[in-house]
Amino acid sequence: MGRGPGTRALLASVAMSSGDVARTIQVPSANAKARGTVTSLGPDNRSRPIRVVVANGPGAGARLAKRLAAFEEVEIIDVAVDGAGSFGLIEAARADIVVVDLGLGQALELIAQLRERLPSVHIVAHLALASERLAEAALAAGAEVCAIESVSDAQLLEALDLLAWHLDGEAADEQSRLGHDADGDRGSEALHTAGRADPDAGGEDLRLQDELDRARRGHEALLEALDAGVINVAPNGAVITANASAARIMGLSREELLARNILDPSWVAIREDGSFWPTDERPMPLAMRTGEPQRGAVYGVRRHGGDVRWLSLNAVPVWDADASALSSLVVSFVDVTEQRAAEEAVRLNAAQFRAIFDRAAIGMAATWDNDGRLEWVNPALCELTGYSAEELVGMRFVELTHPEDVGPVLGLYRQLLRGDRERYQLEKRYIRKDGGVIWVRVTVSVAHQPLGAPMAVSMVEDITPAKEAEEVRERAAAQLRRANEELRTADDLKDSLLGVTSHEMRTPLVGVLGYAETLQAHWDALDEAERRGSVDGILRQARLLAAIVDDLVAFANAQGGRLRVDLAPVELAPLLRQAIEDRGLAPASVAIRCEPEAAVVGDPRHVRHIVGNCLANAMKYGAPPMSIEVEDKGNDVEIRVRDQGPGVEEAFVPFLFERFSQPTTGLIRRSAGTGLGLAVVAALARSMGGTAWYEPNSPAGACFCVRLPAG
Repeated sequence: MGRGPGTRALLASVAMSSGDVARTIQVPSANAKARGTVTSLGPDNRSRPIRVVVANGPGAGARLAKRLAAFEEVEIIDVAVDGAGSFGLIEAARADIVVVDLGLGQALELIAQLRERLPSVHIVAHLALASERLAEAALAAGAEVCAIESVSDAQLLEALDLLAWHLDGEAADEQSRLGHDADGDRGSEALHTAGRADPDAGGEDLRLQDELDRARRGHEALLEALDAGVINVAPNGAVITANASAARIMGLSREELLARNILDPSWVAIREDGSFWPTDERPMPLAMRTGEPQRGAVYGVRRHGGDVRWLSLNAVPVWDADASALSSLVVSFVDVTEQRAAEEAVRLNAAQFRAIFDRAAIGMAATWDNDGRLEWVNPALCELTGYSAEELVGMRFVELTHPEDVGPVLGLYRQLLRGDRERYQLEKRYIRKDGGVIWVRVTVSVAHQPLGAPMAVSMVEDITPAKEAEEVRERAAAQLRRANEELRTADDLKDSLLGVTSHEMRTPLVGVLGYAETLQAHWDALDEAERRGSVDGILRQARLLAAIVDDLVAFANAQGGRLRVDLAPVELAPLLRQAIEDRGLAPASVAIRCEPEAAVVGDPRHVRHIVGNCLANAMKYGAPPMSIEVEDKGNDVEIRVRDQGPGVEEAFVPFLFERFSQPTTGLIRRSAGTGLGLAVVAALARSMGGTAWYEPNSPAGACFCVRLPAG
């Protein structure tokens, strides 16, 4: 199963097309395959087979596991998926590749979890019968390859081998030989013929070469579909391969580009400041000379017509098997000419902005550090405060603010710099240099500087003379502000709901269609277990859709004051078991600690919704084991849902119960979803006279708590 050098060069370019320019691609060699092993490039340089985990059900997945067990190149680990703990088994296996049987009802969710938590693991979706719908859903969830059961053993093993190329370091010298063969044809014909099997080697070699040629053609098609330019460069600077986008961006035909050499001094390159860029200092020669990847270099290229196009360029060296010599250089680039033009327009307008700033009739100031130190001030602000410009610059704006009005000012300002809001306005009192107190209206908005940190621009109006009259109109003004805020909120909510319904509901809908179409088209070909698996998949995706719709309806009703609440005594023990079943969890997967007589006063639908959303949050962001605890506090009852995951980053805790909020940093990664789950929990708890909050679990994990009146 060795590969020719032409195929290896193509695979290097395809890796570039996926954005993974930092990976040095190594392809398994023929002698390594004969031993049934691939060579790791890790620090201990160990040899081991490809470690494959098969997450299977009772049908096609079980049959696939038996097939793979016969391959000496593969170390097979068979995991039967039967509940929330299965992901932990897969994670503990430390697999190179995970094959997920789409006959499992929870297959799409498992693929999404694997892609979210184990980004370095390759995922293959396996189908008993061909289904474009299921394939689309699997790829959308995070799978890299979809394979049907009818593929041959050779095709299946080749697919696993291609995904695991980064484990092998024994065939890199093939790419080096291709890179140094500058006198040969470097075009697509070289890719087509390089590495062709010896006709005397027998029919098996020819068959394997046929499979490899088909894979090569697929990678070539993928490369041609990219908008980014991708070229592969030999150590002598000759361009070996180039996709159509590379030729288009460079203003050349593909043949002209393949005839070029990046070390040719006649190839004019320009630095960002407009000066000529010497050949040996450019990113591509520098990467070849130092062996260090060059990323994000902005590179001006003068084309044949005389126009200059600006490129953002990455150049990554590819080494031979023992990392002793450069094999080739993989280069990707995108055209950023229009982006640079827009940035230049902003820079040219800066002087005009400063002139307007200085001549404004109202006070103006600009700040951009977290403490709010004044960097720019205009004469109107100096007159308003009684300080000179020299005295104001370097002063924190809270030093001008009356102590009773400091309150939320600094927090609002920092939210602005973080990007949590675009502007804010408030009225407060300033203390002038002479000790006098004035009322001011401050409007602060963020201005994004193209070459620096966000800048907060404050406009300060003296409203002291009008303050008394304004207090008379306070009620009308407050009512108007509320109406405007409601309109803005309704508009934001409308946009967010449209976004959720168009994006978050697509994947489960596609899953339902895929499983249903599979049953319709192949009912007689499927065995009973496979039919049940498809029905289970439809049920799980339908429940996911129902949960999304329930959250949207509940939140919209709560926001609009239309939430119906029918209070009655609610026994908690049976309700908790029903909530666990609603989320598709095995009863044994969630421990319940609840006295049989425990009850609250609430709406049974809303209490079950609260518990279900807390469980869904634990499933999405946490890790098993999960538990539900009920504690009688006299007049109140507290319900706690615990998990053993990474918990919630402290900085994000204040925003947990806000609408459309999701963690983006820290130990918890961003996940798909509406962002309404915990906001709905808080709204429903309030509607029944209760409250919701978060506390860290001990020794690890998260704990979401709800307090409701005792029944």
